[in-house]
Amino acid sequence: MVMAHKLDKKDKIILDILQKNAKTTNADIAKALGMAPSAALERVKKLESRGYIDGYHALLNKPQLSLGLTAFVSVRTKVANYSRNVAIELTKLDHVLEVYEVVGEASYLVKVCARDTDQLSDVLREGFGKINEISSTISQIVLKTDKNTTIIPLDAIND
Repeated sequence: MVMAHKLDKKDKIILDILQKNAKTTNADIAKALGMAPSAALERVKKLESRGYIDGYHALLNKPQLSLGLTAFVSVRTKVANYSRNVAIELTKLDHVLEVYEVVGEASYLVKVCARDTDQLSDVLREGFGKINEISSTISQIVLKTDKNTTIIPLDAIND
């Protein structure tokens, strides 16, 4: 995606504030920027309309919801080229959180959440197993998560 608008320092501050806490009030954003709330709100609306902000979401606590098992599943397809059908079907599965088309031994890397290994087995058998174009999967179960963030390092963006 080509950016038609350069982000200035205030845009980056807004994005940083909102990605850390999407519930931050417009008044607090304005205060951090040293500007009027109406001007801050206008900047937020422009960032949204230009596609810099995809949406606002609540980050749920998976273990608290009895979905504490996370697995990464490498998916190989029967054909050498990627099958859009596989990606589409994977995204429809309830326990699938993320689907990435990758380069390497696998065609896709899929992040799955489940209650336990029995439920993961069900997801693999009843979900992945019903997608005809999948030839094999390799699952890696997460034992411990040392970092899991949605925060993008905005200082890495060129001005």
